[in-house]
Amino acid sequence: MDIVMVLDGSNSIYPWYEVQNFLSNILSKFHISPEQMQVGILQYGEVALHEWSLKDYQTTEEVVEAAKNISRQEGRETRTAYAIHMGW
Repeated sequence: MDIVMVLDGSNSIYPWYEVQNFLSNILSKFHISPEQMQVGILQYGEVALHEWSLKDYQTTEEVVEAAKNISRQEGRETRTAYAIHMGW
């Protein structure tokens, strides 16, 4: 199974460290490996940005560490539908 998570990185989300902690906590529960599950992250605000693709990280530990280092994109608009379309 592969999952792409879509994160709201607009200015309406505060504080950002809570998003990072939530994401890291969820990802730490998955068994991530090329044979089992891969995870991608798409962040959006005014634009959508692929933080990483499915094959960028190979282990749960790598994904959790990467999640802790995602910077908030910011932006005045929250374009959720656009981001979901990009993740599709």
